[in-house]
Amino acid sequence: MLWDASVYIGMGRYIATLGASGLWEYFRPPLLPLIFSLGEILWAKIITFLASIISLFLVYNISEKIRVGSGIWSMFILGISTLFFSFTNIPMTEVIGVFLSLLTIYIYVNRKDFIILGIVVGLCFLLRFPYGLLLPIYGSIIIIDQYINKNTWQRIIISFLKYFMGFVIVVSPYLILNEVLYGGMFKPFIAGNEIINNFLWLYDHSLWFYLR
Repeated sequence: MLWDASVYIGMGRYIATLGASGLWEYFRPPLLPLIFSLGEILWAKIITFLASIISLFLVYNISEKIRVGSGIWSMFILGISTLFFSFTNIPMTEVIGVFLSLLTIYIYVNRKDFIILGIVVGLCFLLRFPYGLLLPIYGSIIIIDQYINKNTWQRIIISFLKYFMGFVIVVSPYLILNEVLYGGMFKPFIAGNEIINNFLWLYDHSLWFYLR
């Protein structure tokens, strides 16, 4: 099991025991430790495996919406992907991140429930901070799609606000807790950026690493 997986499981134990055991790295996103706090290593592996299975279903469904008959091939290609397959039983953010990001596409294609879409985008962000890029991406898609379908500007604005409200519902408690626990809403992001800058040679381009 990889080092980061051990850290997330340790953070889950820290939550479950109210700080009596485990460890806490406050610059890491909180969602995965919260999920892992419900169980030990086996639970973490089961959740990761289930996320991989549901991801295959989502790929199938989305592909069928785009072109009938393509779903089975898309599911097969993802399933045999070396990177995806190798992480199906490793309790890290990769596979669960694939699941949540695919879920945002599924929601938009099938339901277009903008509040739920915003909630899931918020969960993506709390799983891996770079997924915050989904916030402006889907915001732009909503505005452009609504405009192309000749909706009124009032409806376009309402749709965007519903989406943004869903995101805020999920993320605002985390930001408030940051203020209470660490003395700053954005302190974990600042600390994470400093670590990337000063300690990890792999990410020597700081935030530009994620954009690249």
